[in-house]
Amino acid sequence: MEDVTTLMEVGAGAEAQTGFGDMMVLHRLRPRPVSPRCDQPGTRLGICVDVETTGIRSADEVIELAALPFTYRPSDGAILAVHEPFVRLRQPSIPIPPEITALTGIDDAMVAAAVAAGRTLDIDELDAVFAPAALILAHNASFDRRHLERLHPKLFENKPFACTIEDAGWDEEGVESPKLAYVAALHYDFFYEKHRATADCHAVVEILGRKPPISEGTVLAKVLESARRGRHRVRAFGTPFAEKDALRARRYKWDPGGDGRPKNWYRDVRDAAAAEEERALLSEGLFAPATDVSISWLSAFDRFSSRI
Repeated sequence: MEDVTTLMEVGAGAEAQTGFGDMMVLHRLRPRPVSPRCDQPGTRLGICVDVETTGIRSADEVIELAALPFTYRPSDGAILAVHEPFVRLRQPSIPIPPEITALTGIDDAMVAAAVAAGRTLDIDELDAVFAPAALILAHNASFDRRHLERLHPKLFENKPFACTIEDAGWDEEGVESPKLAYVAALHYDFFYEKHRATADCHAVVEILGRKPPISEGTVLAKVLESARRGRHRVRAFGTPFAEKDALRARRYKWDPGGDGRPKNWYRDVRDAAAAEEERALLSEGLFAPATDVSISWLSAFDRFSSRI
C-alpha cells in the first residue's frame, strides 16, 4: 500500500465508483515504463508537451519544457509504448517571480545549476525531438503552442496540434472540470506532482491511454477524431461592449487584436451547420447585431496557433 497516500471524502455515488463507502483511494501515478523507439507499420509518434513559464501572459517566458514521446496506433488510439522524455530548464530574461517558484518549485538557483551543468534548453535540440512527431498534444494547447512558436516558429508553426482539454470532449463524458489534476483524481483515481512539466506529461499520456468515463475506446481515440475534424471559427466584429457577458455565456472568447488583426469575439464550433447558426444569432437577434461575422475552418495545423 505504499503508493496509496490519501483517503478523500466524496459525495453521493462514490460507493459505486470505488467500493469504499464515503471514501475514495488515490494512488500515486507510476509512469509507464520507458522503451526505445521502434517504428512499426500502422503506428505513429505522438509527443505530449508541457511548458512552465514566468507567468500566464503570452509575453511571458518559458522556464521549463518537457516533451514525452509515445507510439500510438491511429486506427484505434491505443498507446503502444512510451519513450525517453526530453526535459530542459531555460534561463528567462527576468528573475523567476516568487509566485511561480511557489507553484512550480523552479527558482533561479535551479536554473543556474542547470546552466552550469550544460542541461539548459538548446533551441537546435528541438528539431531532433519534434520533427518526427505526427501530432503534438498539450493540455491547454492554446497556451503551450503559442509559447513553443515563440521559441521556434519555423518548427512549431508547421506541426499539427491537438488539445487534451478541447478535443477530449470532457463535458460529453460527464466530467465537471477539464483541469488535469481533477480529471486524474476524480475519474482515474491517481495523483501526481502538479505543475512540473514532466509529471504533467506523464499524467496526460496515462489518461490518453485510458477509457473515457462514458464512451468506448480510449481518450486518445476521441482526441484524434476531433483533431482530424478540425473546427469552424466564428468571429464577431463590432459587437457592442454591453453584450460581453452574453457572449462569454455562449463560450465566446475575446481577441484583443494586434499584428494586423482587428478586435473581435470568437468561438470554435465543430461543424458548418453550427457555425451558420452562430452567424444568424450574431447578425439577427440574440445579441445586439455585430457589424460583421466571419467563418473560417481551422485544421490541426492552424488551431491554437499564435498566427490565428
